[in-house]
Amino acid sequence: MSDEKKDSLADIIEYYSQNTEELRHERHQLEFAMMREVFKLYLSSRPMKILELGAGSGLYTAVLAQMGHDVVALEPTQLLIKLNEKRIKDKKLEERVQWVHADARDLGSVVKANQDSEKFDIVLNMGPFYHLEKESDRHQVFQESVQLLKPEGLHFGIFLSKVGYASYVLNQQPDILIQDPDGFREIMTQGFYSSHPRNGTFRGYFSDLQDMQEIHNRCEMPIQKLHILDPAIAGEDKIFNSLSDELKAIWSQVLFALSTDPSFWGSGRTWLAISQNRSKDK
Repeated sequence: MSDEKKDSLADIIEYYSQNTEELRHERHQLEFAMMREVFKLYLSSRPMKILELGAGSGLYTAVLAQMGHDVVALEPTQLLIKLNEKRIKDKKLEERVQWVHADARDLGSVVKANQDSEKFDIVLNMGPFYHLEKESDRHQVFQESVQLLKPEGLHFGIFLSKVGYASYVLNQQPDILIQDPDGFREIMTQGFYSSHPRNGTFRGYFSDLQDMQEIHNRCEMPIQKLHILDPAIAGEDKIFNSLSDELKAIWSQVLFALSTDPSFWGSGRTWLAISQNRSKDK
């Protein structure tokens, strides 16, 4: 794909330069707790080689490195790369992490850096699917991610849901239906707001179940497991965030046990789709 056809992510990089991942995980503590449950379930059997797309400031990078995994952490925002490096070095885990400052649509840099190494056991697609508005960009990232996976390797894709968006604005910005009804309608129909001012405020792509299934099937990576990462929370985080550490741990385990139940899939904002590379190595 030529650079002329790529959607510029300059405004998204500006957003994350001003609103670091530290703030997001502080606001959405249940999602972080649920991802740690995901790692325990799927990534605890042995040390693995992991590609983390959209590695952010390193909260997940550090958890993975502490579990004994080797991580290639790719992130387009320079500030977040620096915060990631500092976090890992403070924990003395730098031998387990390699940083790549790049757009997920430029996975050639990962291939070049790892050309003499084996492929990845896991690809964690932690941000691109919900920031790339163009379907062709999302497909490219997914397809190239699969090419970097070992046979039987797992792909973890994070998606923001349209239902979750509606729940969030109902709780946080209910007057949007008066101030910008066309923008809301666009997101609920096509997944993104085409007239977004690109002024450093959040800009994302919001999915539904059919959309997620189609991109997986197109890449011949059908979804094997689907988790809702913030079940029963809709657009309101304050109750979970205010719990004691003991209650957070208990509720995280209970909600994780329910996270693959289809009746809960519409009760949060964030989906995790897990698929497996069934192709044979050449």
